[in-house]
Amino acid sequence: MRVKSRIYSRSFKFASKLIRLIRKFNVHPSCFSIINQVVRSSTSISANIIEAQDARSRSEFVSNYSVALREAKETLHWLNFVEDLEINRETSLDDLKKENLEIIKILSAIIISAKKNR
Repeated sequence: MRVKSRIYSRSFKFASKLIRLIRKFNVHPSCFSIINQVVRSSTSISANIIEAQDARSRSEFVSNYSVALREAKETLHWLNFVEDLEINRETSLDDLKKENLEIIKILSAIIISAKKNR
């Protein structure tokens, strides 16, 4: 595997931090699916970045990063649900949401750059 990129490391740390926080939640069974979705989408970001590192073409690279971007946007959606439903009352999600938005911006910039350099 090639040397990991900064966006990979950042997205991996983001998902790890989110999972550590979720472990502390006292979750009502009606919210299990929301928690499951936020874990799945957040961990999928870095997984798709890893796949992009071994892309066989620029098109495949852009496709993998596009999936990572969609997963990052989905994660923000689920974090908003966690916040709105007050699943987490002890800790603010502001820092995680801010980091999530930064990851979205970086992924968007990578995709735009890769498309321009075709």
